[in-house]
Amino acid sequence: MTLLLADMGFASAFGAGLGTAIQAQLDSERCMMRNLRYVGADYLEQVCAFQDNDDVETLEDALPRLIGQALDDLLERLGPDTGTLPVDVILCLTEPAPKDGVSAERLTALSETLPAAIYEKLAGSCLDVAGMRMVTDAQTGPGRVIESIFRKGIDRAFLMICADSYSDRDRLNALLEQGRLFADGVANYSLIPGEAAAALLLLPEAMRIGEPLAYIGGAAAALEPVGELDNTDTLSQAMSDSALAVLDGLGSARMPIDCFVTDFNNGRYRAAEGAYCLHRLVANYLGPDVAPDYPMLDFGDVGAAYFGAAIAQICAEAVAHEQPLHALILAGATWSKYRASIVLNTNPIRLFGLYEATVEEDEPIPLEEVS
Repeated sequence: MTLLLADMGFASAFGAGLGTAIQAQLDSERCMMRNLRYVGADYLEQVCAFQDNDDVETLEDALPRLIGQALDDLLERLGPDTGTLPVDVILCLTEPAPKDGVSAERLTALSETLPAAIYEKLAGSCLDVAGMRMVTDAQTGPGRVIESIFRKGIDRAFLMICADSYSDRDRLNALLEQGRLFADGVANYSLIPGEAAAALLLLPEAMRIGEPLAYIGGAAAALEPVGELDNTDTLSQAMSDSALAVLDGLGSARMPIDCFVTDFNNGRYRAAEGAYCLHRLVANYLGPDVAPDYPMLDFGDVGAAYFGAAIAQICAEAVAHEQPLHALILAGATWSKYRASIVLNTNPIRLFGLYEATVEEDEPIPLEEVS
């Protein structure tokens, strides 16, 4: 059983559009800049990855902007010939974390305002909203949702919207107080705040529309008893357990992983956790010379939008090497301590559409040089 990623709209600090993000990575561009409106622990402007590094917004303003850009991109990529497609919308946001400046009450308020904006954006489009629900599991939300879809059966279309932004003074202040914002010479192992949104159209094979962007083979989740902020010894088993569960669950369809993606965000805990998992998989599950890929080092820490950033990075790598990738995406949530793993395969047919505008054609050989 396979879940099709028909297409994805995306927005990040590089700007609106999945194509924009792919091209920026191919060109080795950087979106991380010092924010002129926020000073970090080193008394310098904080390094951030926001679309507007001259200002700091609020979560309530940033999310509608990013989601709107991602939905516009998705609708444009789908084109006018898609027809009308009923979709169940799943909105994946950050987890409630009062210590990080995001209370449960704040998320409840967003659950009332964001759906209205999504309904308005999709009104009259090819995507007809049949229902909507919100999941607040941060980076692990998409993995846990996809695991549930596979468990219950893939019988309808889903529009998964993952969005997050640290361009919010309450969140920045909370992270700064905890020493979790990157500052050169002060907090070298801390995160660089970013923002992003992804709108993913997920379909069963029976509802295929053209060639999908990628195929999702499965997902799994596990609970880690020791979290990244607990400052306690741990074997970091849950991420490995979730990775092994999804890979073994593929059965005869399992093949060596050639793209290993983790949500390492410049923090020591997540680096160690990813390294443990890599070590446990290398002998029997990974292809040769596989090294970790880190979307957060391209996009900043984008929180609940990490799954979209991971796909954007995988697509860019597939385009750069002009070959499909069999990827394992790993994710962890800070406060709930859930870990999730997703297996994704890029579609080689769609790769040509992604890189034909970015890779120069070979120069023709003059006739006189042909013997």
